[in-house]
Amino acid sequence: MMRRLTSFVLALPFAFIHSAHAGSPIGNAGTAVANEGEFSYELRMGYLFDEENPGEDNRFRMRQHIDYGFTDWYAVRIVAEQDRRDGDSLDFTGLAIENRFQIFEKRKHGWDGGVRFIYIFGTSPGEPDEVDTRLIANVPIGDNWAFRHNTIIEHEVGDNAADGFLLELRTQLMRDLPFKPSGFEKISLGAEMFSDFGELERAGAFDDQNHQIGPVMKANFRGGAYLQFGYRAGISDDAPDHLLKLFIGKKF
Repeated sequence: MMRRLTSFVLALPFAFIHSAHAGSPIGNAGTAVANEGEFSYELRMGYLFDEENPGEDNRFRMRQHIDYGFTDWYAVRIVAEQDRRDGDSLDFTGLAIENRFQIFEKRKHGWDGGVRFIYIFGTSPGEPDEVDTRLIANVPIGDNWAFRHNTIIEHEVGDNAADGFLLELRTQLMRDLPFKPSGFEKISLGAEMFSDFGELERAGAFDDQNHQIGPVMKANFRGGAYLQFGYRAGISDDAPDHLLKLFIGKKF
């Protein structure tokens, strides 16, 4: 117990350095873990509902990624993203390359921690690229609880890039259920909070920022398949009223 408490305290600098896309229902509180030779594919889908903001109401977001662990401390992910606003067609809106480095490992340090460096390519003429740095902590608490925290710092680069840095926080707390139905390896229930503070020098008051909170469920199936389902409600004026997400993936 003391070792887990010590690990949690060591993780706090990652947690409270307080994001880039918190308004998106397809964002996740990600992991730092890298496993050599592990390949995975994931499809994410999400809806936003916001009657007071026609540009966000009935908006559908989707993304796909492939992920490969080259070593037990380094993995690469390639991400493609699509977007459909109400009444429009589904358009390609994003391409990113993620480099994930695991620095702390649970079996050695009691928790998993690391960093991701992400390059997001602009997809329309005159749109700047973005550089995204994420500090990640995945901390077990007792035998059945797990805490995740992502600190995200984003900066635009290239033509028409804006000055300054954007800041985001993603936090998730999950508990494994004591039962496993046939065909499942694990089912977890919990809650998550996403907070987008915007550009740091002009962050504004709480209601001028994007804050969301809600329940989330994860299920791991035997054979490597998994899913995640969640709902978040906007708790600040600038956040969408409702967000729904469904992630489906497979590890090989």
